[in-house]
Amino acid sequence: MPTYFLLSHLQDGYTFKDFEIEGTLEEYITEVLEIPNEIIETMEISNTNEIELILYPEKWILNEDWYYALVKFSRIQELSA
Repeated sequence: MPTYFLLSHLQDGYTFKDFEIEGTLEEYITEVLEIPNEIIETMEISNTNEIELILYPEKWILNEDWYYALVKFSRIQELSA
């Protein structure tokens, strides 16, 4: 089950410059992408202008519409130990 995602294409008119304002990244992840805050392990902007998002590996998310959209519209990365 993928839990590490890289997002380079933004929705709803957001730009990476918007994320310079504190709290905007969390707002984007939880409100635009509709990802519940309690499933988010980390979120940050990489130096290559991508959102790095790591989710807790909970099986229930596999049935969620937002998870399918996330898998479809992001690059999935493997976490290395």
